[in-house]
Order: sequence, then structure tokens, then C-alpha cells
Amino acid sequence: MSDEARKRKRIPINLPVKLKGRDANGNRVEMLTRTINLSATGAQIKIDLPMRVGEILWLSLPMPVSWRHRNFTDQSYDTYCKIIWADNAQPPESGSIGVRFISDNKANARRKKSERQVGDEAVGQQLEKRREERFSVPIEFTIQCLDEFGRSLFSESTVTETISRKGACLLTQQEINVGDIIMVLARQDGFKSLALVRGVFTGKDGINRINVEFSGNQYIF
Repeated sequence: MSDEARKRKRIPINLPVKLKGRDANGNRVEMLTRTINLSATGAQIKIDLPMRVGEILWLSLPMPVSWRHRNFTDQSYDTYCKIIWADNAQPPESGSIGVRFISDNKANARRKKSERQVGDEAVGQQLEKRREERFSVPIEFTIQCLDEFGRSLFSESTVTETISRKGACLLTQQEINVGDIIMVLARQDGFKSLALVRGVFTGKDGINRINVEFSGNQYIF
């Protein structure tokens, strides 16, 4: 494993940690394990199952209060994290993963009640259950509205409010309707996909939002 530039030095420390997520085979797992080292921004954690780089996990551990960004009075520090690297040793040997904390607020890592909002929030709160958990990660996107021949009618730079592997909620100033097919492009990592507009609504801040479902490609965190 190459040394990563870290915002804060990681300290060797053995703390109990609870992990929830998916293993390298896509199976849901929940395990109790221990940290190997820890900082305010991430950790190295012992594992007994093969894990996949890029996977999003939820963890809970008794992090020192002075290192926390929130939950100062809680016994445990709960947060989502992303697997940055994985050393998948073969059983009965144990491996380890390096994770980076990606959310300061567990509640902001998913939409309320894991549902999709498909109408104006002020009118009826029309919600349908979302198939995949979305995370509150701001990612810069470009959206393009296409005509019937696939030609771009306009292009808009925007940002995600929430995102999952299969879809996202995007802010927009354009007039986009449910059922429209648009092109979405992530500037940072080159992700590109056609997307179906599933919902259109206006937030409490007066900014329009669209819920889109990626067609064909999945976004990899």
C-alpha cells in the first residue's frame, strides 16, 4: 500500500468498530471488528471478508471526542465511509481496508425514508420508494437536453444534491419535464450516461430539481 497524503496523521489504535455494507461479492454484511489506526478523516480497519475498493460503508466506533466533527456527546461516532484500498488476505488470515469518512452527517447521507420525491414539495409530498440509497455528495455535472435526433439543445453546469449508483437529484435552472431524456456528464471522473427524468420539483430554496435514472451506466463512487 502506498502512503497517502492525509490531512491528519493516523495514530495506531485498537478500537471496536461496527461495519455495515456490501462485500466484494455484493452480499450485505454486518460485522464487528477493530481499527488498526485512526485519524479524524479515516481509518485502517481489520476485515475477515473480501471487500471492494470504492464501496460505501456505514461505520460506528468510539472515536475520541477531540477528533470528531459532530456527535460530541454521543458514545459512538457514526458516519459513512468510502473504501480507498483493500488488502484482501485469504482465510484464515485477516486482511484490512483503508477508509475515508465521506459525510459529516449520517442523516444527510440518504434521502428521508429512502424515498424519491416526484412532485413539488409543497403540493402533496408525492413520494415513491427509492430502490437504492442515495448519498448527499456534491459532484459537478453537466446536463444536456437532447432533441429527437440526439442533438444537444442546451448545456448546463450544475451539481448533485444526492446521488446513487443508478441515479441522482440535480439542481437546474432549465425547463425540464418528467419523461425527458437528457445526457449527464460528471466532470471529475468522466462518467457519462443517458438519463430518464423521473421527477421534477422545486425545493424550499426556490431552486428547481430533477430526479434522474441513469440508463445503461452506473456511477462508481
